[in-house]
Amino acid sequence: MSRLLSALAGWKGYALVLVIGIALGTGGTWKVRDWMAAEAALKAAKADLRVARIVVDRTQDAAQITQDVAASVDQRQVETRTIYRTITERIPSYVTPEIDRAYTVPYGFVRLHDAAAVGAAPTLPDGTGQPADAPSGIALSVVAGTVIDNYGQCYAWRDQLIGWQDWYQQQQAAWETPDD
Repeated sequence: MSRLLSALAGWKGYALVLVIGIALGTGGTWKVRDWMAAEAALKAAKADLRVARIVVDRTQDAAQITQDVAASVDQRQVETRTIYRTITERIPSYVTPEIDRAYTVPYGFVRLHDAAAVGAAPTLPDGTGQPADAPSGIALSVVAGTVIDNYGQCYAWRDQLIGWQDWYQQQQAAWETPDD
């Protein structure tokens, strides 16, 4: 019996919808479709707004990451410059004028150093016409200063590279997080 009543109730519900549809005519059908289309458009607009808010939030986070990493890199580079400036200032203590006079830097060393600096194989003979073991006239303290400057620059580039890697990892993590 309850099955029959629920079947009739279901039938009556369908009949009621059919009667309302007929009573409203074609215009009523279009109004329902219009309402459904408006609901779908509203739902799409809400989804678009949600996505836009996520993009704005993540863009702001990305800008903050960039600012934080830049400040960190700048701080590391200040520290690096301070360290290498201090080392350079100590050259006269470690490579005294007496050492400069006692130990001569040979042309062979200068050729190899210069070739390494430009990234090219040394050429023999070079334009000086001097043998590799002849004194070049370059003080050992000058060589120390050049080497210290080179290492300082390498560490500055290292700091920048580490900063870029850190920036990339943080940006990647920020943009790959699941939507809120």
